[in-house]
Order: sequence, then C-alpha cells, then structure tokens
Amino acid sequence: MRTLYQKFETLLQNTTTDFKRYLYEKISWDSRMIGIIGARGVGKTTMILR
Repeated sequence: MRTLYQKFETLLQNTTTDFKRYLYEKISWDSRMIGIIGARGVGKTTMILR
C-alpha cells in the first residue's frame, strides 16, 4: 500500500495544473458532494485533485 501511495504522490506532483477545463468554473466546490460524469480518460479525477 505504501508503494501505491508513493506512486500516487509522484504522479500528482508531476501533473501540470495550468490548464483548466470549462467545467472547473461551473462547479460549486463548497458543496458536500459533487458528481461528474463523462467518458473514461478525459481528466475528471485530475480536475478534482487540483
């Protein structure tokens, strides 16, 4: 589990955050629960991790 967490941290640090998708501005980040649907591999998780 520790190896997986280290890999996650490495990937997160190497992910650029200068590009924001159009949906980023439309989300109310103060909400208790946010649901984002879409195709696989389009950046949903990456957007949430910012």
